[in-house]
Amino acid sequence: MKHDYSGTFKRVSLLPLTEEYIENLRLLRNRHRECFVFSGEISHDAQVSWYNNYLEKENDYVFSVFAENIWIGSVSIYNISKGIGEFGRLIIDKTLLKEKGIGLDTTICACDLAFNHMGITELTLQVYESNIPAHKTYLKAGFTETGRECDSNGKTLINMAIKKHF
Repeated sequence: MKHDYSGTFKRVSLLPLTEEYIENLRLLRNRHRECFVFSGEISHDAQVSWYNNYLEKENDYVFSVFAENIWIGSVSIYNISKGIGEFGRLIIDKTLLKEKGIGLDTTICACDLAFNHMGITELTLQVYESNIPAHKTYLKAGFTETGRECDSNGKTLINMAIKKHF
């Protein structure tokens, strides 16, 4: 969805994802595809098609993540309905910036945008149990576990949520 939401927290800035960065995102996503529910390799044409479809969606916000004016990744707030949205698709290229905690800064920044600018009162997410760094990041950001389930391959997904503090 075309949008103009943006924000900054500590070392990161979030800006709307533009076509300029979709190839960077595709390459990064393919290098780390085991962390995502859809783990297939994404072709250039499929990425372009995904981006064009994304622009038509009403409840899907994808952000580019920048640190030190360098594109380092992406994060999304999506499936928004009745004040509840899903947080996810967080991916940071750790080869571009060696500092720790960039994922936490990104998560906090995205939550701030959702709660204080987009009218969202609750965010949910799913993370693979095996993705320990992401799970720890979400706990540090204030998400709590709400349950567990298995995906179609028998891998455990942890369900998490965070609510806006009024």
